[in-house]
Amino acid sequence: PYTTLFRSGDRTMLVGDTRQQYAATGTVHVLAISGLHLGILAGAILWWSRWSFVPQRPVLLATVALVLFYAWLVEFRPPIVRAAVLTTIMCAATVLGRRVLSFNSLAVAMGVVFVIQPHQLAEAGTQLSFMAVAGIIVFVQYRARKVPSPLQELRESQLSPARRNGLVLVRSIGEVYLCGLAVFVAGLPLVIHYFNLFAWIGLLINPLVI
Repeated sequence: PYTTLFRSGDRTMLVGDTRQQYAATGTVHVLAISGLHLGILAGAILWWSRWSFVPQRPVLLATVALVLFYAWLVEFRPPIVRAAVLTTIMCAATVLGRRVLSFNSLAVAMGVVFVIQPHQLAEAGTQLSFMAVAGIIVFVQYRARKVPSPLQELRESQLSPARRNGLVLVRSIGEVYLCGLAVFVAGLPLVIHYFNLFAWIGLLINPLVI
């Protein structure tokens, strides 16, 4: 049974009350084999590469190979296919010096899912997966436009190291919650439609859970 759970993301062994608690708190996505898990895996490799002496290109190729193996391992579930395609595009864009994440990349991922499993595009989980990434893309594009002014940079350079680090920490936490808000808003209509839920508490606890 544990092999089945690992390979297919089967949650039938969960007690009904436990399912309801995850759903009511807006954290049920952590139980699904999704892009979140693939992103953690790929992100760990890329983070490690920054501190190693391995050239960038072999690391990116190894990342693509690993995410494709992971997608095969979990039987090419649509959210994983979407994440694998986006990770592959991201690695290719990094090598070519192009923009990493965009709606064009998301459209390519949707096209791949359509070719492999067209019926899955009608499933709630697949739609929520794509809408969540759409929310992240909107946030990333919004963040890219918020460039600090030279005067602001000058003022912050005169702060003590402790205050500068504290300011970076506060901003990072704020960005995490703003990104969570973008995902929440993007998926909210579908969540209400399919599950009749408005789990606002998820806005507060999801960054901590992740």
